[in-house]
Amino acid sequence: MAAAQPEKNLQEDIICSICLGYFIDPVTTDCGHNFCRGCIRSYWDEPFRNGICPQCRHRSVLRILRVNTLLANIVDSIQQLRISPRNAEESDASICQEHEEKLKLFCEDDQALICVVCDRSAQHRTHTVVPISEAIEDYKASFKRLLEPLKRQLQTLKGWTTKEKLRSANLEAKFKIQRENIVREFEEFQRYLNGQKHLLLISLENEKKELLNNFQEKLTKLQEQHSSLEKLITDIETKSDLELLKEAKNNLSRCEHFRTLRSEEDSPEQEKNLKSFYQHYPNLKKTLLRARESFITELEWRKAQRFAGDITLDPHTANPWLILSDNGKTVGYGVRAQDLPKNPERYDSYAFVLGRESLTSGKHYWEVEVGNKTSWTLGVCDESRSRKGSLILEPQRGYWVIRLIDNCYQANTTPCTPLTPRVRPIVVGVYLDYKAGTLSFYNVKDQSELYSFIQATFPRTLRACFSPSIRDGGRNLDPLRILPV
Repeated sequence: MAAAQPEKNLQEDIICSICLGYFIDPVTTDCGHNFCRGCIRSYWDEPFRNGICPQCRHRSVLRILRVNTLLANIVDSIQQLRISPRNAEESDASICQEHEEKLKLFCEDDQALICVVCDRSAQHRTHTVVPISEAIEDYKASFKRLLEPLKRQLQTLKGWTTKEKLRSANLEAKFKIQRENIVREFEEFQRYLNGQKHLLLISLENEKKELLNNFQEKLTKLQEQHSSLEKLITDIETKSDLELLKEAKNNLSRCEHFRTLRSEEDSPEQEKNLKSFYQHYPNLKKTLLRARESFITELEWRKAQRFAGDITLDPHTANPWLILSDNGKTVGYGVRAQDLPKNPERYDSYAFVLGRESLTSGKHYWEVEVGNKTSWTLGVCDESRSRKGSLILEPQRGYWVIRLIDNCYQANTTPCTPLTPRVRPIVVGVYLDYKAGTLSFYNVKDQSELYSFIQATFPRTLRACFSPSIRDGGRNLDPLRILPV
């Protein structure tokens, strides 16, 4: 056995750890391990393995491979001697490592190959031991029976693998399309902004030229008057009395002209242009700031939509006056109260119903169609709060809601916060970030934010809450609908 050990070590030194065969075109990585050139390149081509050594996990950033000529020569020499790595392994595997005797027996209790010395030992003395040939026949039949189910399972696994690969490829394609859409939209938006900037700069330049031309005309006229006045003064001071008398009429007329001279006022059109010039660009800044805020809000709303979940109404919580649809997505106010069990979880005074789902963590988004209703309430509430008798809808009492009531939108803070949506909400998006303690409401029609509760300390369990409110003399008959996102 001592002689066999160096031969075994030699076999291990010339075998590629990837393909488990003799090295073919061996190369050495920068961490000192050897592989077939084709094997290591194929290994590195796999996702998440780029440059990683299969043996020591060292990452080669430059993926440098050096040809190992000496190892290639050793492999060639051994192949000429016809030393088979498989035979070496089989010869070693057929010998008992403890007693260095040939493995001829099979222990059925331990399911292991043993030698005759092992059979006499205390470990196996009471076990059922049979010759290897008998064990092979017995287990061959067992494995044959198991082979077909295993093959079927293999086909099933292949099907699952193919399906997951297809799903992964489809997901990758969808992300690629989404990325291209985002890049394209931003490029178009950038082109639009650049176009608007170009037009504004041209307009600014034209206004500047027009205004400066007007000022230049006035300045030229003033300079001419200045020169004429200077000449008149010089004439009076330097000419003789006879010369002045000779041109008295003309000189007196010139003096009268300059004596009554007044500064010319700007025309109404010039005043208008100046006012526009002074006011236009501060207003532009405000417009751009509003556009920026609107754009950021829309991005936040679109991110919230990614967490859309399936919210359904819980009939056990519904006030008896409320009518729920069979699919649990619609609730309206009925014409009479229903005869329903007076269970503890049911609202008895307020026209409320809760969602089935308990919201205890994570992020959640849902959308509710409020249509042209004249009154409604949406939000979340503390699941543990009593639903009997009078309710106070404010965060301190476990309710985070917004409402339309008496034609006024409001957030039920303390005191209430009036809301002024730019356009009437037809569909309201509700986004809950439990961990961050925020609850935001969006007007889906113009992607604007209606209101956000921030830094809220939510209870252990929240539930979505809905109220279509009373019929309001027949003006508030439309139901609330939870929409698919």
